Amino acid sequence: MFFNQYFESVVIGSNGMITFDLNQQGNINYPNVLWQNPDPGLPKNSIFGVYHDMVFSAADASEIYYSTIGTAPYRKFVISYYDGRVAGCTDRSSSQIVLHETTNIVEVFVDKKLTPCPTRKFENALIGIINDTGTLGYSPASRNTGNWQALQEAWKFTPNGNTIQPTVTWTNSAGQTVASGIQATLCPTQNEVYTANVVFNICGNSNLTLTDDFTLDFDPSYPISRNYTQNFCGNTPIQLNLNDFKPNVTSQNPASFNFTFHQSLADAQNNQNSISTIYSLNSNKVLYVRIQNPNVPGCFRVAVLTLNFITKNLLTDSILLCDTNNDGIEQNYDLSFLNSQLFPCRNIWIFILSVSIGCSK
Repeated sequence: MFFNQYFESVVIGSNGMITFDLNQQGNINYPNVLWQNPDPGLPKNSIFGVYHDMVFSAADASEIYYSTIGTAPYRKFVISYYDGRVAGCTDRSSSQIVLHETTNIVEVFVDKKLTPCPTRKFENALIGIINDTGTLGYSPASRNTGNWQALQEAWKFTPNGNTIQPTVTWTNSAGQTVASGIQATLCPTQNEVYTANVVFNICGNSNLTLTDDFTLDFDPSYPISRNYTQNFCGNTPIQLNLNDFKPNVTSQNPASFNFTFHQSLADAQNNQNSISTIYSLNSNKVLYVRIQNPNVPGCFRVAVLTLNFITKNLLTDSILLCDTNNDGIEQNYDLSFLNSQLFPCRNIWIFILSVSIGCSK
């Protein structure tokens, strides 16, 4: 991006300047610098560094070359003007123009640009940048068009555009999106790796994506809770020792923590009104288990323990079947089909002693 325009190509001139105006490809890079920057008379959509009259020849060490260094998305495109001879003189000049990917920063490095000799053809030189109409440009005050000398100096042109607001999503180790936004509240229950995916919509249709991982490891002394449900079948109250459920409500060693059982979540969170661990179950019950670090009372988690009490009484003692052939016989009928209609509890044996078949065709 250069003066709010998106470019993918650049034309390198032979007199210490580059332009994003592709119409200049193959044209003469005129060396006579007459105008102060900005001015419509200057080459437009251009970077000058150092723009002045130079001669490059295969007969000596002078050279114009370019290279790309670094890795995306922060590469640098470097154009070097090495040891170019000032036209009409024996003096040599060396400088570089550096374009920064993503940040769009432009840098000009001057190794040596001497005051031109009396026999030079054109004396002026220029460092700066200019837009596509020549109406807006920037140059260091002492490096605008003129006759000057520079040794071992550098200039940086930094864009001053609007701040690009990124899109941020957070994913877990399974690649699932768990939150969005620059700030996110996450509630892990085990060791986890969260990845922040930050996408900037930069120049043109290009996106810049940055990622960073955040590894979260639970302290072994911090309790991990998990909810647990168990079903019980019976016609009379079932006597339970709630301590037996400790291994079910945490993935850690139960011996490392204190457990208390509560009738409500508020009681578990406030560590009050705990119930006896010897418990008589005669109906469905939800209990809240406080799992606490024994040395740090404020370090705890709460698990939900659901106990379902299902009676073994028959749901019905009469089943109606349709006599397909109206002969009082249904061959090879699978009696297990009647389980759900007769019994509320699963995994029990059913013995049918007699069946009355009704329903005619």
